[in-house]
Amino acid sequence: MSRRFGLVKDLVLDAVQRYRWWTRGVVSVVLFTSLTFVFASGAFAYNPVSAASFADRWVLSSNWCTGRLCFTGSGNDCANFVSYSLQSGGGYAEVGYPTGSTTDDHNWYVFYNSYYHFYRYTHSWSVANDLYWFEIWHYPGGFLAGTDSGDAANINDGLIPGDLVFYDWDSNGTQDHVAIQVAHGTDPDKGWYGDLVDAHTNNRYHAFWSLRPYNSQWRTTTIYKVGIYSGN
Repeated sequence: MSRRFGLVKDLVLDAVQRYRWWTRGVVSVVLFTSLTFVFASGAFAYNPVSAASFADRWVLSSNWCTGRLCFTGSGNDCANFVSYSLQSGGGYAEVGYPTGSTTDDHNWYVFYNSYYHFYRYTHSWSVANDLYWFEIWHYPGGFLAGTDSGDAANINDGLIPGDLVFYDWDSNGTQDHVAIQVAHGTDPDKGWYGDLVDAHTNNRYHAFWSLRPYNSQWRTTTIYKVGIYSGN
């Protein structure tokens, strides 16, 4: 099998998988030109409830890394986990796939090449600060719903399940960590009541949204709350 055929095969198989995720049985046409796919179907829409359910299912799973880009062994998996929750769980359409610049935060995607056994992915897929700017710059994308200090203890953060919470540990303007909001209730580890998030790096299920009971840097932390438009 030639290298070119191997790459084309990967793209076709990936397109079929995305077709199944996004169209849910609706008839559509997939057009392949060079390395770019155009999906001609009904409008895709982000499903925040499904994104939150995906996060709940996988946040503590030992099988998380099977068949996915994975940084769990080396830490710093927070943005990658949130990106999969948005895309695989919520149906958030990737941007720039599969050849767009990986350093341009207007793009957001992950692509696996099974012939060479490597992943191609954007910084915005895997780095919290880049994911933040993708959401702010992308249309319809997301919007900054507000900020809070690291000692925030209010029950409600003003977001809904499927929205994102970013954490800037030293308030220098760079988002260091990201979580996805999933529920409202009691944090099973700390007992705090309020809006809850799931997160990777330090894997947390239904953690209190500000991470105040976990965060040793709470005095210097700024929290950015990002709502996600359902039109994505």
